[in-house]
Amino acid sequence: MSMPVFPECPEWERPDVINQIISSIAMEELALSHIINAEGEKIQYALGTLPGLPEDATIDDVLDINQSVNSTLDSVLDSQMILNSKFTAAISAVTTRGATGPTGPTGATGPDTGPTGAMGDTGPDGATGPEGITGPQGATGSQGSQGLQGLQGPPGPVGPAGPTGPTGAQGATGPSGASPAPPTYINGFGETNGQAISFASIGDTQAMSFTDQQIQNGIAIGASNFVVIQKGLYHVSYRIDKEPLSPDARAYVMRNGTTLLQSVNNGAVRAASLAMLSKEFDQEFDMGDAVELVLEGLQIGTGTAYPSLSMILLRPDTIRFLNPRTGQMEDSNLDQLGPVVFAGKEGSATTDAPCEESPSCVDAQKNGFFRRLFYGK
Repeated sequence: MSMPVFPECPEWERPDVINQIISSIAMEELALSHIINAEGEKIQYALGTLPGLPEDATIDDVLDINQSVNSTLDSVLDSQMILNSKFTAAISAVTTRGATGPTGPTGATGPDTGPTGAMGDTGPDGATGPEGITGPQGATGSQGSQGLQGLQGPPGPVGPAGPTGPTGAQGATGPSGASPAPPTYINGFGETNGQAISFASIGDTQAMSFTDQQIQNGIAIGASNFVVIQKGLYHVSYRIDKEPLSPDARAYVMRNGTTLLQSVNNGAVRAASLAMLSKEFDQEFDMGDAVELVLEGLQIGTGTAYPSLSMILLRPDTIRFLNPRTGQMEDSNLDQLGPVVFAGKEGSATTDAPCEESPSCVDAQKNGFFRRLFYGK
């Protein structure tokens, strides 16, 4: 609705002015009627009689709307009282003009000269005059002091290489260097960049997969589980991001089909951003333990999850290995076996040569006893 516009009429009479005041009051009344109509549509929208509301309004929403409408109507009533006062004054105003009064006396004559006006702007510069005659040359001055030394110039091009000198005598053989420090850590990491999840009923479970990225350092990683090769204390952490509108779920880690209680995360409320489930804890694991990351549905529905699982060995315990001297499987502490190096898929303890050159070690690899190679002290 546009703003009211008064007609351009410089020669208004008193009745014309009163009519314009009454017209302005009518325009304000029309504007107030639009405001009252808008408040009514606001109530209809909150109660659902007008389309567009994504979900039903609560009692608190209706009470808030009612409070807003009451506040607006109070302001409208205040305006109505002001408009009524203006209208009453305009109606009761006298519109007839009285007779013209007598001409007043002539005022006193002003001074002959008015005050001096402000100084005007400076005019533009005049044209430049012709150049004067060159004067005689002055006497030569005394020689100045020597200036500072200039910057050093860039280096010249490199000259051609000289002839190769004769080969020197062979030096004495140096002592054997220390063996490189072998890696002493065991860890594993796996993740999937988008896994479909579906819960047909509350309580349905679904194992998370690790197919898009796997880092295996002494831990075997399958499509949906980690297999512990080295017995010991591990730091376990997981994270599952869920897309918005995915069903709520809780996450936990299972060992050989049994839930680890310290790993349970009871779910997150759905939001416009990704809902995250995460947990970190320390846990003892035995050789051969199968570790899984599982989602349990707290709502029925489908969605997408982005799982990742990490295991890091904090403290190794005893390990079972093939002793090449006796040909028997034995248990020993890592401190007794000496430094640790990786040897592909399986390995054994030996004091001789590396796995590629030791028949006992190769047999141990074929039999698949464990995944790491140990050298004895």
